Amino acid sequence: MKTPFVGVDESLHLRNRVVVPRDALTVRCTTSSGPGGQHANRTMSKVVVSVVVAELPIAPRWIELLGRQLGERVSGSSSTHRSQAANRRAALERLAEKLHQGLYEDPLRRPTKPTRGSQQRRVQGKMKRAAVKQSRRRPLAED
Repeated sequence: MKTPFVGVDESLHLRNRVVVPRDALTVRCTTSSGPGGQHANRTMSKVVVSVVVAELPIAPRWIELLGRQLGERVSGSSSTHRSQAANRRAALERLAEKLHQGLYEDPLRRPTKPTRGSQQRRVQGKMKRAAVKQSRRRPLAED
């Protein structure tokens, strides 16, 4: 499976030919929480990038799959870096990773029939365990 990446124009490249353009993304900047004094309180360095799944310009079956696995709105945020640009890049990468994982579909599993040998081993194990338990019982009182 190919890993997602953020293009130079801030578009998200998820799979072969699956690209989320920049204009489909909503970017919001806020102040970071936690300690940091005046810098953290006045700098808009936290970035939240979100996208509405139904508005993505991708195939309808992928929209349905993303909606089922991730919901109608998917977002990625970052406030770990001091600069807004670095947080924007990290938030875009997190959103790309979420969308990439949402496009993954587990293959259908066809249950297999147990082999005759495995069935015999299971029954023999049960009989052996029953014999061990039988030997631990108190002897029956004879009249």
